[in-house]
Amino acid sequence: MIENPTTQAEKDNNIILQYLQDNKLDFKSTESGIYYSIENEGQGGHPSSEHLVNTHYKGYLLDGKTFDSSYDRGEPIEFPLTAVIKGWQEAIPLLQKGGKGTFLIPSGIAYGKSGSGANIPPNTVLAFDVELLDFYRPEDKAKIQAEKDNKIILQYLEDNNLDFKSTESGIYYSIEKEGQGGHPTSEHIVNTHYKGYRLDGKTFDSSYERGEPIEFPLSGVIKGWQEAIPLLQKGGKGTFLIPSGIAYGARGAGADIPPNTVLAFDVELLNFYHPDEQAKMQAEKDEAKIVEFLKANNINAKRSDDGIYYTISKEGNGEHPSVSNKVTVHYEGKLLNGMVFDSSIKRGQPATFPLSGVVPGWQLGVPLLSKGGKGTLYIPSGLAYGSRGAGGSIPPNSVLIFDVELLEIQ
Repeated sequence: MIENPTTQAEKDNNIILQYLQDNKLDFKSTESGIYYSIENEGQGGHPSSEHLVNTHYKGYLLDGKTFDSSYDRGEPIEFPLTAVIKGWQEAIPLLQKGGKGTFLIPSGIAYGKSGSGANIPPNTVLAFDVELLDFYRPEDKAKIQAEKDNKIILQYLEDNNLDFKSTESGIYYSIEKEGQGGHPTSEHIVNTHYKGYRLDGKTFDSSYERGEPIEFPLSGVIKGWQEAIPLLQKGGKGTFLIPSGIAYGARGAGADIPPNTVLAFDVELLNFYHPDEQAKMQAEKDEAKIVEFLKANNINAKRSDDGIYYTISKEGNGEHPSVSNKVTVHYEGKLLNGMVFDSSIKRGQPATFPLSGVVPGWQLGVPLLSKGGKGTLYIPSGLAYGSRGAGGSIPPNSVLIFDVELLEIQ
C-alpha cells in the first residue's frame, strides 16, 4: 500500500490492493498498474494492436455491480484492439487465443475523471472477466468469412440438388436464359426485374412484387451485382448466390439482411444503355407525350430548338429577359394529367427570382415571353426535374406545363 497517496494512480493502486486483500486474491501487475490473474493460458499466440479481437466479457465495479456483459447479451463482441480503452489494449494481449482472465484496471487507463454514463462514475477502477475467443488481422477476417460463405453456398447447392458455376470472387450462378445483344459494363445504366432472398427462403426485396422494374447505374450497387449483372446479356435471366463480403458484409442491411449474410438473386436484365443514350431516349419519350397531349387537346403550339413547346396567349411589349435577368412572374405549374403542383396565382403573390437559379426549362422558356406577355410552356423532363423528380408532387421523368405571365424584368 502507498502511504498518503497524492495522485489518482496511487489512490487507484491502494483501492485495488485493498480489494485483493479483502478477497484473498493473488494477482500479478503490470507497470501501468493493471492487476491480473490468468485462469486459462490459451494457445496460438497473443494479439497485437494490428488485430481484430473477438471476446466474451463481463465488466463490473469493485463493489460487484455489473455495468456491461456480452454474456448477458448472448453474443461475443468483435472490435479493433486499437479502438478500446487503453487498459483493454494492454490487458487483452496478456491472453492467448482461448484464454481467460480477470483484469483490474485503474481509472487513468479506463474512463478516467469523466467516467462513462450513469454506471461508471469518475475515477473508477474497473474489473473485467475476459475470454479471448479469437483474433485476426482485418484482411484475414475477410478471408475467413469468404471461406464460411463458400461452405454455406456449397451446402445450399447440395441440399437443393443445384448445379451452378462460380466466379473467382465466389459468386455462384446459373443462367436460365442467355439473352442477346451484348453484356453491360460498369459504364452502363441497367434496367432489371429481380427478386432478392436469403438462403432460408425469406424474400427481402422484389421489383416483381412492386410491379415495376428498377433502373440504376451499374457502378452504384453492391460489388456482387456489379460482377453478376454483366454475366447476362440483354433479355437474359439468371440466379446468383453472392457471398456476404461483396454484398452487405459485416454491417448487414436493415432487419431483413443480418451481418455476414449470403444473398440470392433471381435477375432478369431487361435493357442497358449509356447515360447519354438514356437522356436521348427520355427526350424522345417526353416529346411524344407532349405531341400526343397537344393533339388530344387541339392545341397549336410552336417548338423551340431546345425541345420546349409553347403557346403565346398575350403578346407583351417586345422586351425579352435573358438568363442574367431577375424576373417577376405569376405562374401555375401542373402535370400532363392536370394536377397542379405549384401556383403563385393561388397564393395571390407573384414570384421574383433570378432566371439563372431555376430549372433549365424556365431559363429557356421564360425568355420566349416579353414583358407583360402570357403563355404556356410544355417542358420535357430533361429540362425540368429529370429522373429524380421533386418531392411527392413531381414524379421522376415528368413533363411539366407552366402557365406564365411575365410581369417585370430587372
